[in-house]
Amino acid sequence: MNCSASVLSTATSARTRVGTARSASKRRNGPGPAAAPEPAAGPPLVEGAGRGVLVAMNDRIVAARHAAKRHTTRVDAFGADGAGVLGAVTDGQVRYALRPDLPDTAEFSLAGLRALPPVDIVLDYQDAPAQPYAAAIRAGSLGIVVAAMGNGSLSPAAAQGCALAARRGLVCVRASRVPDGLVTDSGASGPLAAHALNPLQARIALRLALARGMDRAAIGDLLRRL
Repeated sequence: MNCSASVLSTATSARTRVGTARSASKRRNGPGPAAAPEPAAGPPLVEGAGRGVLVAMNDRIVAARHAAKRHTTRVDAFGADGAGVLGAVTDGQVRYALRPDLPDTAEFSLAGLRALPPVDIVLDYQDAPAQPYAAAIRAGSLGIVVAAMGNGSLSPAAAQGCALAARRGLVCVRASRVPDGLVTDSGASGPLAAHALNPLQARIALRLALARGMDRAAIGDLLRRL
């Protein structure tokens, strides 16, 4: 998206509303309304201009780039690391504390884009087999993202599978299952590093890059910036 306005996605939970209305006095440490008011639509969007796409949930304002579901069932399941929390909603008032460093222009133009090329995610682990890489090649995938260990460390089968895929013209990316930290470059050869992107995010970025005809060097530079 290439515009100066912010896009604010808000959500609440029926479980939160009902539970708060029934037992607010039991769960609060101090006085407060039984149900917190929804923030006004106008001020958050005006004050959020230039902050990119935002997610407002559970009284936190999070940069969409860092938003993720971090718990399977808990009411406050969505969150972000410290860098992604830009502000909070208190008594219906939006209070921003941080502003992300955004690019001047959008990385991709979506004009005319009707479909994205296939890219697979392969989970890597100790004694992992090499068959998923051959299967991705046979299925016609144009790229593979490896959900790897630690700092994007590959098992022998993953390294062999990525080498085979690269010889067949696929672009391979090393991401990590570890929730925090960067995946660093491993040199000019071998799979590209996902850097700050998790495997799912890296897959989206790779599909968009391939759809726009970017070569391996350009894709590597893109992943480093995102």
